[in-house]
Amino acid sequence: MTTHVMEEAEELCTDIALMSQGRLIQMGLPAIFSKRSTHSANPGGAGGRA
Repeated sequence: MTTHVMEEAEELCTDIALMSQGRLIQMGLPAIFSKRSTHSANPGGAGGRA
């Protein structure tokens, strides 16, 4: 599954992988990413969600 909506991924997936420009940034349980939600999910700096 591919999505830009973190809430959707948390609800439907047991594991999440964050990618930027075709590279794997981080992989793990949705709870790990919920704790880090204060950081931008888009390290590339472009507008919108990663």
